[in-house]
Parts: sequence; C-alpha cells; structure tokens
Amino acid sequence: MSLFVCGFLPKKSAMANGAVAMAITVDAKNQKMATMKSTMLLEGEFPGSSSNFFAPKVCADRVGSPRPPVHDDAEDNAIFSTEWMEHNQWNDETKEFEPIVVDNTDEIDNVKNIFDLPINVRIAYVLLYGVEPEIVDSHLLSNAYDLINDDESEPLYRAVIDGLPRLPQVKHMYITTLAQLIDDVQAHTPVFKSWPDVNKFAEKWINSRPDEREHPGHQANEQANSSPTPAGHRERDYKHDYASLDLEVACALFPSDYDVWEVPSSIYRGAKEKVEKGDEAWRRWSTALRIIPAILAVSRDDLFAMIRSAELDIHKDPAKLKVYINQCLQLDVIKADDVKVANLGDGKFSVDGLTSAANDSPANTSTIEKPKTDTKVPKGATEQPNHVSNIANSAINDETATINAETHTNKQIEPESPPPTADEFQQRASQIDQDISKLPKESQDNLSIWKSVQRTDPARTKRKDTTKNGKVIRSVTSINPTYQTMRATEIFGPFGSGWGVDIISEEFIPGIPFMESILDSNNREIGRKPMRDGDGTILRTSNHTMRIELWYQYAGGRGRFPAFGHTKHIYQSTNGFICDDEVSKKSLTDATTKALAQLGFSADVFMGLFDDAEYTADNNIEFGIKNASTKADDVVRLRKELDDKFKANTETMKTAVTANEVTKISTSLTRTIGVHLKNAESSHDDEHVKYLTGRLTRLNQIKDECLAKFVTEGEKA
Repeated sequence: MSLFVCGFLPKKSAMANGAVAMAITVDAKNQKMATMKSTMLLEGEFPGSSSNFFAPKVCADRVGSPRPPVHDDAEDNAIFSTEWMEHNQWNDETKEFEPIVVDNTDEIDNVKNIFDLPINVRIAYVLLYGVEPEIVDSHLLSNAYDLINDDESEPLYRAVIDGLPRLPQVKHMYITTLAQLIDDVQAHTPVFKSWPDVNKFAEKWINSRPDEREHPGHQANEQANSSPTPAGHRERDYKHDYASLDLEVACALFPSDYDVWEVPSSIYRGAKEKVEKGDEAWRRWSTALRIIPAILAVSRDDLFAMIRSAELDIHKDPAKLKVYINQCLQLDVIKADDVKVANLGDGKFSVDGLTSAANDSPANTSTIEKPKTDTKVPKGATEQPNHVSNIANSAINDETATINAETHTNKQIEPESPPPTADEFQQRASQIDQDISKLPKESQDNLSIWKSVQRTDPARTKRKDTTKNGKVIRSVTSINPTYQTMRATEIFGPFGSGWGVDIISEEFIPGIPFMESILDSNNREIGRKPMRDGDGTILRTSNHTMRIELWYQYAGGRGRFPAFGHTKHIYQSTNGFICDDEVSKKSLTDATTKALAQLGFSADVFMGLFDDAEYTADNNIEFGIKNASTKADDVVRLRKELDDKFKANTETMKTAVTANEVTKISTSLTRTIGVHLKNAESSHDDEHVKYLTGRLTRLNQIKDECLAKFVTEGEKA
C-alpha cells in the first residue's frame, strides 16, 4: 500500500457558487484505486458534490514534500484540506503537485536594472517597452505583471511569455540581445500562436549567434540621457515619469492659452479630475504617447504645442492621431549636405553619412556585408536635393529589410520572380499617409471617408494560403462582410436610411463546357470532349452575376454608383458536380464588398499592405488599443446596468405580495450578480469582487427581511 495525494479542482460553474479546491492523501494499491477511493470519500463527506469537481489529480506522495492530511480508514469522516491547495499547484508536464513559488516583491521593487528582473518579468518588460532606458520604471513594471497574468492577451504575447523562459540560454542573455530576439519573433510571418513554435524559432536564432556577448545597454542609456535640450526650451526641475506625463497631457487638453510652466490652479485641478475619471480624450492621447519609447525625453514646450495644435476630435481616429504624432515628434535631424545617395538599381538606394537616434546606440551599429552589384550609378543619382529626405527614408527601410533577410535565411532569391520585401510594403503604407497629408484641403476633404475606413481590424480578417511543393504560391485575405456593414453604418447611418443597395439585375451566365474522357477499347483515356445532354446540348458551367447600385448619405449629399458580384452556380470539382443553392446571397455580399471598397473600406487589404509583417504588427497594436478602450467603456456600462437592475429588483421585492415572488426575483438577481462576480474574479479585479460580494450580502439581507414580513403576517392571521 502506498500514499497518494489527490487534489480536486472545482468547475467554473461551481466556483461561482462558492466551491473551492481541496485535497486529501489516501492509502491505496495503485493510482487508479486512489482515484476511486478519494472520489468516494468526497461524495461521502459532501453528498452530491462530486459533479462540481473535475476528475481528481493524483500523484504518488514524495518523501520530504508537503502533503494534505492523510485519511485514516478507521475514521468515518474524511478531512479535506483547502489551505494546502492554496500553496500548491498541479504541473501538467511532471504530473505532480508542486509548491507555488511566491516572488519576493520586496526584492523586485528594489531592482533598478532590467537584467536583474526575474526572467518572465524581464521578457514581458522588454516585450512591452524595449530596453531603453535600462532603468526599471515601477509603473511600467506593474504593466508587465498585468501582461503575465492576463490569460486573454494576444496569442503572440502569450506564446513569447510562456515559451522563452523555458530556454536556459535566454536566462543568461543580455537585454539588448533579448530585445533583438523578441523583435525578430514579432516580425516573423506567419505570426506565432503557440510557445513551442516560438521556442523552435528562438533556438535556431540563438544557434546562429554564438558569439554575441556584448551588453551595450549602459552606453546606449548614457547617449540617450546626454541628448541636449532644444534651444529655448526649459528643462523640467521635477521628476518626470509617466504619472507626470499624464498630468501634462491633461493640462494641455484645456483650450486656455496659458504659459505651459505657469499652469493655473483651476486647470491643474481639472487635469487631475480628467485623469481620475479617465476622460476619453485624455485616455486616447495618453495611450498613443506611452507606446513611444522616448516620449519622456520630449520637452514640455513641444508636448503642449503638439496637443494644442491638433484638431479638436483627432483622438477619435487612432490612425489619424498616430500619423499626427509621428509628424510632430521629428527628433532626428538629417543634414542633406551630409547624405550621399547612390542608386543600386531595381528600385534600391544606398545612403552614406546618415545617422539617426535609432542608429546611435551601439546595438544598431553592427556592420553587415552587402552583396555587390554590377549596376552602374547614374550621374544624376546624387543630384536630387529636393528629394533627399524621401530617398533617405526609403533607404532606411531597405537597410532594415536587408538585415532581416540575411538574419532569417541563407537561401538565394531567384532573380526571375523576386518576392516583395517588407520595406516596400511599409514604405508604401507610410507614403500613402504622407501623400494624403500633403494634398490640398479640398483633396483631403474628398478623402475624408477613405481616411476613416481604410484600416482594417486584423481580428475581422481571415488569411488562406495556397501551397504547392511546400511553397506558398497564393495568399488571400478575406474580410468579414458583417464587419464592413458595421463600418458603413458608423459612417453613413443605419442600413436602409443612411445607406443601402438596390438590386438592378441578376442573371446566370454560361461558362466553359464540362469535359469527359474519351476511352479506347482497353479503357484508356486517349482524349477529352465536351459533355452533352440527352438532346445533344453541350453542358456548361454556370456563373451567377448580380448588378447593384450602392447609395449613401454623406455631408448633406447623396451618392450612388454601380457594382457587380459574381458566384459560381454549377461547377465541377474533385468531388464531382456541385450546384450552389445560395448564389444570390453570395453575389449580393460580393457586390456590396466591392462597392464599399470603391469608397476606401478596408483599402489596406486590397492594396496588399496585409502581406507585410511590420504593417500587420503595427495595425494589431493600434486596433488592440482601440478595442481595449471600447471594452473598458462596455465594462462601465455593464456595471451601471447591474446597479440599476439591483435597485429596481430590490424595490420590487419590498413591494411583493407573496413569498414566492420574492424568492424568484432574488434567485434571478443572484444568478446575474454571480456571472459578474465570476468575470471579476477571472480578471483579478479585487475591488469589483469586493463590491459584488457586498451586493450579494445586501441582497440576502433584503430577501430575509421580505420573507420575515410574510412569516409575521401569517402568525398574526
């Protein structure tokens, strides 16, 4: 007979009703007998409760390891321990219980450098904010912990945090090298969604860099801190962190034209109130600025000038806000006279004498030998002073793409069909925004719809790759049509009144003939011929075509234009002949999607920008921030609705005429609060959990008071 530790984990539905994890140690012949015995003890001690728990986790007791109370077969009662389960957890890899390691928060709070953080915290911190500055910020550190504990975070973030700490090489890696690894993981296409894939990529990445042992973080930090303050700008004489940045942003949002260094007390109080209440404009501005690594280095004068010069409601369009901030915060000064541009052919340029803030750090000064080219430099290559800055930006992107290409692959690219590089797509995306911003006001007004709907939420798309011989020969990104309908409703108004489609015509168009084999006397195929019907008519494929006119109301006017949609009706596949019975619906959806594309809806997909990993990653961050803000607004709305429902139902309970009515109302409200409580516990919102628990307690008190009233009336009768 051996001792086995048996742990029972409650189901989520049971946890909402107060069930907790518990464990017991039993004496049994084998693990299977221990499972049966512990389940019987649970049912005997808590009748009918076994359905509230998953199958027990069972492992053999190890000498020297803590264990829950051992059941004595001579006693009738079984002693289950809940406290033991609070300090131990089940490990699915080792199939054993292990103690929960509690981080020493006092030591972590005293950590000053990123490298001194625990490995999982270090990875999360670098993933969010990079390695500059190298000194740990307490506020950013708390955000890193939130990311570690957030099970609903982006799959890529979850895969990086769960995977990289498992590699021993990563634990001893300098933070600059770790940052390079994380950047390459994020730039990989397709995006990683599981930690084994991340680790497989990381192992290859580490093996390709056996000699990288430099740690230039201190030098980079010294260079960042020694950057001179712009002339005429006053330096801050107080500690500047993200908290003070939030107050500065809130103060700058007030329309008064006051001295930025002499903020009136009334505006300062109003700014603090904006921060405390989470004002929408302040929240959007703060979120957009915090993701910029060097935002704390921006002077107070420049920060106020940027926010004051912005359009009134620019924060409502995250893409427009980001472009505006990037245009205002031009920290790099490029001297045209020092830049030498040479044409390498095939749309490529090389740039000498170009420096920037991103390239000043030693981490980015590594020299990579470029392949030589036989293309001669034309005489006019360097005689373009008016376009130096544009060519320089293109060359920076070319440089980055070349380095990444040499890092990830050693295969030679076939000259016949060179694939599009990331810099071409990224340059195209940024060039589109720059070109639009440089257009006259009338042209920008004409593009008002296009600018507001051109970006697509990646969560509303689906990518399908067609492969041949292990290579991707075709990639198609499809857009959720309901998402496009929602975007159109946001711009024009409800479907049918603000915008809509009129079906003009639809028809079935014959296609190519169906073919059948011609067989010889030995039943061998010697040719193919068109397939004919019984009357001799050639059987053909059929395609459904629908013509619509999309109309919309915008800026006091009404627009209308045609569009076509097509769907295969009768066709032949490897599975035989197929007849689609929903062609009208599919053609209408196809025509509507193509019509909305003419107005700029999801233009980034149709222009091929979704094929670029850098653009996709940037787009994911932007819509992640936007969706998080929307989710926060929904949480506030749901909490208010719950409070209103609680107040209304308790008032109804007090005026109820029967005890059964009181019980029904109380049961329904308890179930609703239980759902909110479960969500709050899963998100570790301790304050809201405390509030909901108090609401449940108060509900039970009101229920008891109402039921006691009926008992008293019954006794009097």
